[in-house]
Amino acid sequence: MTEKEEDIFKSFAAGEAPKVSMPPGMRRELEARVKALAAEDPVCPECKTRMVLRIAQAGPNPGSKFWGCANYPKCRATIPFAADKR
Repeated sequence: MTEKEEDIFKSFAAGEAPKVSMPPGMRRELEARVKALAAEDPVCPECKTRMVLRIAQAGPNPGSKFWGCANYPKCRATIPFAADKR
């Protein structure tokens, strides 16, 4: 994947509308990748929604990754991130 394609994928995965035209088939490929990645995301042990990969801004380990509930701040459940799971 080229650097430009990677940027397009990142913005597509974040839910942003692409700012450039995509080659035929690229949208389907990106949608398939986003679904595959989301299927691997853990489920919140408390409210059963998908967790979101987050980066700690403060606390004892700023910059560290963790899974946080997508329903934050209603649900504050977290799971430690293990790099080998992806």
